[in-house]
Amino acid sequence: MKQLLMSFFWILINLILLLFLVMIVIFMTIAIAYHHKILVLIPLILVSILLFFYYNQLSNQFSFAKIKLSEINILQPLKFKIVRLKKEEIIGYSTSEVYFGRNLFYSKSFIIYTDTKEIFEIIKIYNFNFDNLVELLKKSNIKSLGKEPYQTAIYKRKYKYNP
Repeated sequence: MKQLLMSFFWILINLILLLFLVMIVIFMTIAIAYHHKILVLIPLILVSILLFFYYNQLSNQFSFAKIKLSEINILQPLKFKIVRLKKEEIIGYSTSEVYFGRNLFYSKSFIIYTDTKEIFEIIKIYNFNFDNLVELLKKSNIKSLGKEPYQTAIYKRKYKYNP
């Protein structure tokens, strides 16, 4: 029950922050149109860039998976994308953890590596059936690459088994 509440909590916080950033862009656009002040354009551009990077990062975290006998379907709703991976296209998977804040909270995850060099990370906090997915991965014929440490980079995390 605690994990379920934390999942809703993190999803709600991310969506509220995204909505807040969108509202700032809208209000600044209205201010530019109403007052004809070009100086307001600079913060608008900066907030828009921040919004783009935040949305891009958030859209990578919201990934859901469904494992079938011959394929894995990965749904990325914020990217409006569904990826169907045949088991032959998958190099392997690894287990890891994702940290939110420096030491604030962490969540388990697994990372799927494909032969097209795409990487899909499925995070437990956003997936209510995460434990079932991990068990299905273990039972399938997909190669386990082992446990992967959480390594941060400038913008995105570094993946250990990146082909």
